[in-house]
Amino acid sequence: MDWINSAVDEFCRISGVVSDFSTSAIVQLSFEQRGLLNIEVVQEHLVLFLIRDLEWHHRSEAQVKALRLCHIGQGWPYLIRSGMLGQESLVLSASIPVEDVTLPMIEQAFGLLSRLHDEIEVR
Repeated sequence: MDWINSAVDEFCRISGVVSDFSTSAIVQLSFEQRGLLNIEVVQEHLVLFLIRDLEWHHRSEAQVKALRLCHIGQGWPYLIRSGMLGQESLVLSASIPVEDVTLPMIEQAFGLLSRLHDEIEVR
């Protein structure tokens, strides 16, 4: 799984952070506009979790939008899931099978999660 470690470390380097994914098996990056990104290996998948806080008066609407956008019928290139972290934060995740992990795949998955969050926030 050296290719996974290399791809994640390169993604972090491009983002301005030094990482050694091989020792920690989890990375957490905070982006001012995009939210909090966690990357970890879960059951033969590299999973990216992008977390953003929701405004309290739009939570129900955002949760419904998230479920709709994460439906398998959307045809995303990754398994996309949604959930809540506490009552304030929406979590979107993308799962990439370990054998498919490359730097471009990580960048594409992060971009997709960011766009989905942006779409959910549009009223």
